[in-house]
Amino acid sequence: MKDFAGEDFTLHSAAVARGCACAAHAPPSVGEPMTDALMVHTTIGITPERDGVLGAYTQYGAMVELTGLRLAHLPRDFVAGVRFVFAVRVGFGLAVRRAPFPA
Repeated sequence: MKDFAGEDFTLHSAAVARGCACAAHAPPSVGEPMTDALMVHTTIGITPERDGVLGAYTQYGAMVELTGLRLAHLPRDFVAGVRFVFAVRVGFGLAVRRAPFPA
């Protein structure tokens, strides 16, 4: 996805997801949860019970991507200045340790 200066990434992503669902003639039961998940996945302190499982998993996946696979794509100054307090605060470490994937 390319940058859109002056446009919120979360809102833009949700609009694109909704557009894809509509173009695929998916029922609202498909498009609306996707849109909701993208809107809520940046919420600090997200919980599956309050914010929805799809939104929580979207957040966890984004954190895995940013702190793992895509870390090299972030500016060095940004990486050096960021302490992943957010991830610790929302229990990301525990979620990774308890994930049902082989080590």
